[in-house]
Parts: sequence; structure tokens; C-alpha cells
Amino acid sequence: MAEIQTNLAEEIPAMNSTLIDRRPGPKKCSKCKLTKARDQFNSRKAKNKHGEVTGLLPVSWCKRCESEYQHKHYRANFERINSRHKKYYHDNKEACTLRNKAYTDKQRAHVTYRLDFANGTYWYGSTVNLTKRILLHKCRIKNGNHSARLMELCGEREFECTQLAVYDTQAEARAAELVLLKEHVGKDKCLNSIRSAMMYLEND
Repeated sequence: MAEIQTNLAEEIPAMNSTLIDRRPGPKKCSKCKLTKARDQFNSRKAKNKHGEVTGLLPVSWCKRCESEYQHKHYRANFERINSRHKKYYHDNKEACTLRNKAYTDKQRAHVTYRLDFANGTYWYGSTVNLTKRILLHKCRIKNGNHSARLMELCGEREFECTQLAVYDTQAEARAAELVLLKEHVGKDKCLNSIRSAMMYLEND
């Protein structure tokens, strides 16, 4: 099988206006033989004889079959893949370090955010890594060990997250969070506890 393709439509959003799916409509997966919607297939770039990108074409396998193949291939070749990755890191340690640092710096931003649950309840917070914080919220809610007891008791597991503002320092973000808490804590739909929130902001 050809190398698994990633979803190019997501990787190159700036080109989406010119890259058009040349074969719209449902497609049959050549692996599982099921006909599925086009969004169930990743895409690859279509090129003309001059090598110019002219649009997008779906890959042959659906996303589910690709995922199953990747997991099976990884488990069957774990030692070889792991050894190759270690060798690459050893030979390119400086470049890998710079790349990882750039990614970390991009992810780290002092922000305030709001979580909105389906039943109308909401939560305010601040963090230096919103992606990691969202995953932490989801994991703790799922496992029933969230430090915010009101968030567990609301009965909702899914939420929408909105980034409210970005700040230069953590102190500024937490000061903005404190303003939000003073305005909303105590309202029927707010899940923040004034006691725990104040202790967190003052002692951290």
C-alpha cells in the first residue's frame, strides 16, 4: 500500500480556496468495500503532468481502515520503528530540540478561557497551555476525580471551550480570571467555587 496520506485540506488551509475536490460525492473504500461519505477519507494533492497542484483527491482507504492499518503496523514493527526514531534523534539532537522548543513555545500562552456545558452551566479558568488543560479537564471529569466538585455534579461530560484573551504574563491572566470570578461566582449556572478559586489564585 502507498504511504498513508494525511488530511492535506487541514494542513494547508491557505490553499483551500484553490484546491478543490475533483471527485465529490460518496466513495467506496477499497479495503472494507463500504461506501462512505467523502469526509470519511483523507485527501492527497492531485497534480498535472507539469507537477502543478490542481486539486484534491481522496485516498483509496477510509480513515477507519487507515487507522486500523497504522495501529497494526506499529504494533508489529514496534522495535524497528522505535530504534529508527532513537537513531534519528541521536543524529539530529540539536534540530529536534529546537523543533520541540518551538512547538512548546507555540502551545504555551497565558490565556483565560470558558467552558460551556450543554445544560447551560459554565466554568472560567486561566492556563499557560490551553490544549493540555482541556485534556486534563476531560480526563478528570471522565474519571470522576475533578478538583472542582461542582463540575462533577453538573452531570455533563462534554463541553465547548472558548479562549477569551491572551496575556503577556501568568500574573495578568490570573488577575483577569479573578475579575471574571468576582463577577460570576455565586450565579446559578457558574460551576466555579469561590473558596477554591480564591485559594488557588492567592496561594499559587
